[in-house]
Formats: sequence, structure tokens, C-alpha cells
Amino acid sequence: MNIYISGPITGRTAYDCTIAFAIKQSEVESFGHTSINPWAIGAYLPKLTHEQYIAIDLEIIRNAADAVYFMPGWRNSRGCVIEHDFCEKNNIPIIEKISDLKEVSA
Repeated sequence: MNIYISGPITGRTAYDCTIAFAIKQSEVESFGHTSINPWAIGAYLPKLTHEQYIAIDLEIIRNAADAVYFMPGWRNSRGCVIEHDFCEKNNIPIIEKISDLKEVSA
């Protein structure tokens, strides 16, 4: 399955985001899934507003994700909350515990 990784970015250093998302990407892939890492994708985008980044993220979720994994701390992130609400409204599976990925399949 294609698993989008949602996690807090705003207010964190680039180093912290790189490490946090790389760890979760590795964990997602260790369960045999393909990860969609928005932090890595963002490295290829021009400087955008927060709203523009979120709009792109929602399109990626809509068009490419089979489920979304929410990293710890997501509730404190405005962007993650928007992504979570989007998933709920569009019946996209939500995963909050990394260990639950072993039970998720297409």
C-alpha cells in the first residue's frame, strides 16, 4: 500500500524534520508498504505558503495514498489536523500507531 506520512513540520528545524520523517519512512517500508514522505517531496518544491503546501499535500493524499499514518504530535500541528479532517471526510484510512501498519493491506 501507499502510505502517506503526516507529521509536524512548522516550527521544527530542517534537521529534525529530515530525521523524523526518514525514521518513519523506514518504519513504513519495513512493513512492506511504499511511503509517501511530504518532507522529502517538499525539498523539490519552490518556496510556498503554508496553505499552498497543504493544498499540494491534500492532492497527494487524494490521488496517491491508500492510507495516512499520523506521527506522534500530529494533533499539535495545524497542517496535520487539516490532513486528518480531510481523511475522515474522504474515508481514507487513518493509522496512528506504526505497529498497526503490519495489519494494513490493500
